[in-house]
Amino acid sequence: MMNSNQPLSKKTPSTLKKFAGTSRQSALKKSAVRDRFKNIYVMDFFDSKDLAGALERYQNDPDVDYAAVNHVFKIDAVKPNDMHVDSLYWIMLVRALDAWNLQKGTRDILISIIDSGIDYLHPDLSNQIWQNPGEIGTDDSGHDRRTNGVDDDGNGYIDDWRGWDFVDAPGFDDNGDFLDPDNDPLDDNGHGTAVAGIIGAEGHNHTGVIGLAYGCAIMPLRAGSASGFLQEDDVAQAIIYAVDNGARVINMSFGDKEFSPLLRDAIRYAYEHNVVMVASAGNDASPAYHYPSGFDETISVSATGPDDFFATFSNYGVSINVAAPGVNVYSTVRGGGYNYFSGTSASAPLVSALAALVISHHPEFSAEEIKSIIETSADDIGENGWDQYYGAGRINAFRALQVAYASIARINFPATDQGVSSDTLDILGTASGAFLKQYSVYYGAGSNPSEWILLRTVENRQVVNARLASLNLQSLADGPYSLRLMIANKDGSVVEDRSRFFIDRSAPAISGIKIQKMIFGNGHGYLIEFQTDDPCASTVWYRAHNSSEPFKPIPVSALSTKHIVFIPDEELHGH
Repeated sequence: MMNSNQPLSKKTPSTLKKFAGTSRQSALKKSAVRDRFKNIYVMDFFDSKDLAGALERYQNDPDVDYAAVNHVFKIDAVKPNDMHVDSLYWIMLVRALDAWNLQKGTRDILISIIDSGIDYLHPDLSNQIWQNPGEIGTDDSGHDRRTNGVDDDGNGYIDDWRGWDFVDAPGFDDNGDFLDPDNDPLDDNGHGTAVAGIIGAEGHNHTGVIGLAYGCAIMPLRAGSASGFLQEDDVAQAIIYAVDNGARVINMSFGDKEFSPLLRDAIRYAYEHNVVMVASAGNDASPAYHYPSGFDETISVSATGPDDFFATFSNYGVSINVAAPGVNVYSTVRGGGYNYFSGTSASAPLVSALAALVISHHPEFSAEEIKSIIETSADDIGENGWDQYYGAGRINAFRALQVAYASIARINFPATDQGVSSDTLDILGTASGAFLKQYSVYYGAGSNPSEWILLRTVENRQVVNARLASLNLQSLADGPYSLRLMIANKDGSVVEDRSRFFIDRSAPAISGIKIQKMIFGNGHGYLIEFQTDDPCASTVWYRAHNSSEPFKPIPVSALSTKHIVFIPDEELHGH
């Protein structure tokens, strides 16, 4: 290329053409562009000697502003050099290479893995583990804060410099670390290590595999024993720890069909603090609700295979948000090795990693916005729109990182599995977004309706925690029903939320009443336990023995089928 106000040399190149930039502009810009670039020419030479000679000649010509080789640039693509990267089929499916050109994850975005622990000595994980800044370095006495036996950062945990082990389950006598909580979240099972590799194995280190969010840090929280069991109180404590210590994403590759009010409250705590929670849908090939993935605040993930077909073992149903590869995913194992890992436990980590990438790209986005972005950017590989197998579709990391705005679809009332008995049900929630075109509310009979019945469609109007629609219950029989809120955006994307509730006009049946003497702190009292056939709130009425005083209520507001109340001894005996 050259720029000259003088005629070209008689020694012309093999081909000569005007710089095309002057002919491809809009009418408004054309005159300004023409003046600036009108004397630029592109020359092609078949002989390198002719090129070298012409280049030297024009560079030495005082009437030529510049003459240079027409350089060829290379796309700055991220090409992992990790040894087993060719075994990671998910990289192509979720478009990870393209995504990494936009975002690799930032170190300050913490991904908490609540699981069986992590092999933090693994060569592909050792550099990825979060270190608590308040528990490293030296204290005022010159002692190593990691081992000085002091809660240096005042968070209630001593020497928690790389996470915490919450397991205190004497009933899990499995020859592992199961008796007491401590500051060592080392993996006794292997499950958590496999999850960690999918999320954040170190990239470009000529070793093993690479995690989707390899630029982020991993917070190991051990709540599972060597035999693979997790107690709900340990999980709840781990969630609270993750939130209080800065995690932006929590991965939960575990679950059960049993509803837990304690776990629900911990998850709501995380949601209120803007933490994205991702949970595996379960591996029972069942449409039954599974927790914690069944909670509204989580992203529930089903599993697909290398061919994008639905995994035969994966759970499905109304609670599914998205799908991700979960069949034969190559990852890290305890002891420094690698192996294949299958299950929704393998698909959830890819979604957690994607959430961390999006947060790294847009740290200002809320947890609900991140959830919406992951759904609206997914590849719709099942039935058109949301379906009970793939949810919104299989995740696409590259597309997710290109979404600049998110619409929010959320049903707040009735809460999942709440019972109602009124004649009319007002459905409350949020349908909002900068590009919202319309929202529609549907209902269907059962936990996985075969038919959705439209209740209402509203165009060009946003609703924030207000009435979305009303449902007349008078003609509907008792039983489970599902609600569906669908937002259609002006760009053609769709985001939605679903929830299950029960119509139950009969009073809850009480059973399994147990009353036992118990020491609570420095006092004594009675622990009262009972069950109900429906999730509900409860109230226990009591008065002192031989008293004529009115009964006093102890309300239990949590919706549950299991109810527990403690009454101090002096309350019952009047002293």
